[in-house]
Amino acid sequence: MHRARSLAFLVLANLFWAGNFVFGAVAVEQVDPISLTWMRWLGAAPILIVLALAIERPAWRTVFADWPRQILLALLGMIGFCVLTYEAFRHTSPMDASLINAINPALIAIAAAGFARTRVGGRAIAGLLISLAGVLLVLTKGDLAALAGFRLNLGEGIMIVAVVVWSAYTLLGRTSPTPPITGSALQGSIALVLLSPVVAVTGLTVPAAPEVWANVAYIAVFPSVLSFMLWNLAVRDLGAGPAGITLNLMPVFVALIGLTVGLPITLDQLAGGALVIAGVLLTNLPVRTGMSRVDAGARPGRSGGG
Repeated sequence: MHRARSLAFLVLANLFWAGNFVFGAVAVEQVDPISLTWMRWLGAAPILIVLALAIERPAWRTVFADWPRQILLALLGMIGFCVLTYEAFRHTSPMDASLINAINPALIAIAAAGFARTRVGGRAIAGLLISLAGVLLVLTKGDLAALAGFRLNLGEGIMIVAVVVWSAYTLLGRTSPTPPITGSALQGSIALVLLSPVVAVTGLTVPAAPEVWANVAYIAVFPSVLSFMLWNLAVRDLGAGPAGITLNLMPVFVALIGLTVGLPITLDQLAGGALVIAGVLLTNLPVRTGMSRVDAGARPGRSGGG
């Protein structure tokens, strides 16, 4: 039950992040990436602080002892990934960006195996390949031959850098002693402080249309508060590798959310979504061996984290 809850957390985190792809792409038509990231954490940080104080009641001595890691996590996840992703939206579509983002699980699994001394199981590899096949089916509209014409543009290059940054954020946060909600609150606050002088120098751009303000409000609450909180909770429980493969759900959710702006859903999207979900379940569902339950995904090595 505990594992099922963590898997549900990951699904919701990816759903809310998919909304960030769709609505963030609309917002950057009127707001520059740095201003959007600053407004995102201006709205999210106070909410995260209240949640951390009410739910976790952190031991502040432990939190403050972890401040160098928290600053680095803020630079990677709350500033680096956000600014890079929003900048990518100015040069490529949300669907193309989500395709690039689909390489994240592979990077996380490889990095976890290499640096965190984590073994990647056969089911995890199979689940990753099945999920990637589903992603490609969705994003090529069922025509896998379209991949032959794929060309990397500026936005896609920026998104690749964002993916690497997010992989580093996930792995670094895995071993942090700071409680997850407190960590998100602290990192969001640090991001706000660090970006404030940048915004003061470059100037703050704000939305002109009310519907774009609604997009900014969504970004401040759902992907910023709920996604980061749910992601960090699940990574602590499942590990970086099994959590990372669920990022393949995001392109499917981007396609589904696209329905709200008039994009039709197609059979290839349904088929691809089914493959993605199958791959995620294959990686995350435990294997029963006698009386024990063995993780089907990444397993900690001799010196691996819990």
